[in-house]
Amino acid sequence: MKPQLILKREDFNLIDEIVRDTPTECSWLGIGPKYGKLRVKRIVVPDQENTAVNSHITDEAFIRVMLQLKKDERILWWGHSHASMKCFFSGTDSGTWNRFVRGDMDGSLPFLATVHNRETGGRPGYARFHAAGFDIELDPERTLQISKSRRARRLKKNLRCPKPLALTSHTFGTSANRYGLPPLRKTASSSSDSEASEAPLAWGFSELGFHS
Repeated sequence: MKPQLILKREDFNLIDEIVRDTPTECSWLGIGPKYGKLRVKRIVVPDQENTAVNSHITDEAFIRVMLQLKKDERILWWGHSHASMKCFFSGTDSGTWNRFVRGDMDGSLPFLATVHNRETGGRPGYARFHAAGFDIELDPERTLQISKSRRARRLKKNLRCPKPLALTSHTFGTSANRYGLPPLRKTASSSSDSEASEAPLAWGFSELGFHS
């Protein structure tokens, strides 16, 4: 098996738009078969708290994702954006990586992590692969294999946007953004603009389901 992620074209296009249009960091998970090739069946964007330098999937959101997995499914991809920063594995990223491959899941199964930014979009700028207890860095340009879709679908119809989380905020602007998300409240009040810009942001996305 090649250490390569197989992604549907519409899933790739969706990730590309989210990464390029989000001013903060953001995270998503790829769900696929428990065994065999790293073929993404659907993308999940759990509830998360995001700033310009951090993206945190809440423990409750991660548990919800795990409980919704079918018996023959698992999380095989963790992707996140560094917004305007370079693509690399930070200390925080390494901690999250260890949690995925050595804590919450079976560390013997293949697992892929990618880092993106607003310049690279859906294409990763950094990739790390894990299998049978070993970690290696991959050529990010060869990490994704985009499969052809039989039916073209509009991204807007495939987005599932639940009610916004309480006491959260985002910076898509005052008007409705292209994903149909309403304005959310800030998590912390501040007297200065610089401090307000560092207030945590959170999304209320649930599953972005593409079903073949």
